[in-house]
Amino acid sequence: MPGGIKAVKIIYTILAWIALIAGILVGIIMMIVGGAIGASAQEGAAGGFAAMAGLGIFYIIFGIIVFILYFFTAKGVANKKNYGKIMAIIFGILMLPSIPIGTILGIVILINMFNDQGKAWFAGTAPVTAE
Repeated sequence: MPGGIKAVKIIYTILAWIALIAGILVGIIMMIVGGAIGASAQEGAAGGFAAMAGLGIFYIIFGIIVFILYFFTAKGVANKKNYGKIMAIIFGILMLPSIPIGTILGIVILINMFNDQGKAWFAGTAPVTAE
């Protein structure tokens, strides 16, 4: 696997785990905050609890979905699958407007997907090296 493609795989694997952990942590925090709102003796607190708990569940589900998408992108790139290439390019483009680290990662991903090594990897003509 060429170094650039390996970098793309590693980036998406790390992003997948970050998305999962962040989604779960933010979801739990939202539920705790919702519990604190619901535990307050103020009128209308039950609605705040329901809203915060719902947001917590949403963040957990969203984190899991993003984890799955990034994980399949990493696997697709590593296995020379066309869907992996397409997803990597789409997610790389979507990262560009992020403030600085996302922009840098998006540029790195796009450069590695469109350079000669990336093209050769998905065409099946890249030299096989030890991983």
